[in-house]
Amino acid sequence: PMEVELFRTEQHRFELAGAESFHQLQKRGVSAIEDIIAQEQNGRVLVVSHGAILKALLLHYVGVDLSHQSAGPQLYNCAHSVLQADAQGNRQVVSIAGVPVSDIRW
Repeated sequence: PMEVELFRTEQHRFELAGAESFHQLQKRGVSAIEDIIAQEQNGRVLVVSHGAILKALLLHYVGVDLSHQSAGPQLYNCAHSVLQADAQGNRQVVSIAGVPVSDIRW
């Protein structure tokens, strides 16, 4: 069906009755990360999750639209990405799946 094709090729357009869209997933994930940052202002935090939400979060923080979800590095199992945050509200993705953000072509 069309929904399966959208899920595989254009996740930003995927919608299924009763299921969370990727835009909703991203919004929920960003809210959770911001809550964690607020609670852990002076420490390092490890966040472990599934690739879809991690990619949606990283796209948000680098300012890239969800329509580019298939672009950038593949988030393989155990890949690590780094997001730096400060008390002034600045957020910077340093690396995605071990690749410096400055080397990524979206």
